[in-house]
Amino acid sequence: MRALFPHPVLSSSFWVMWLLLNGFTPGHAILGFFVAAGAGLAFTSLAPEPVRIGSVRAVVELFFRVVADIFWSNIAVCKIILANPKERQAGFVTISLQLRGRLPLAILACIVTSTPGTAWVNFNPATGVLLIHILDKEGEEEFRTVIKQHYERLLMEIFT
Repeated sequence: MRALFPHPVLSSSFWVMWLLLNGFTPGHAILGFFVAAGAGLAFTSLAPEPVRIGSVRAVVELFFRVVADIFWSNIAVCKIILANPKERQAGFVTISLQLRGRLPLAILACIVTSTPGTAWVNFNPATGVLLIHILDKEGEEEFRTVIKQHYERLLMEIFT
């Protein structure tokens, strides 16, 4: 049974979501079952690393920090765009990270990309150097501090 459903929670979640989105009919129940089973098998090919949460407090703190930073970044980007866009200087910032796991790096990429005014450009796994594009290079050093102290520190606390 484990060979057919290597990720039973994921497969059952897909099946329930399928039924909620498409309505419960016998045809959709059968089709959704096969789609969910296929999705669970496909997820196995991604070879996800096991997740062990080290600190629930750090998860909660990271969540609220990200929400607050996204809020304040929206306001800062609005000010930059509405005030005088010719005076701002966009550019690239490099940050040396200690973070190495695929999942923590993926979460950091989602955080950086969802924050207005920033975009994840590249991460070199050999050197641990992250390249990010920011809308305003005036706060470059503050931005490095936010990434290192707020996000990387909490992600390392969560995943180690």
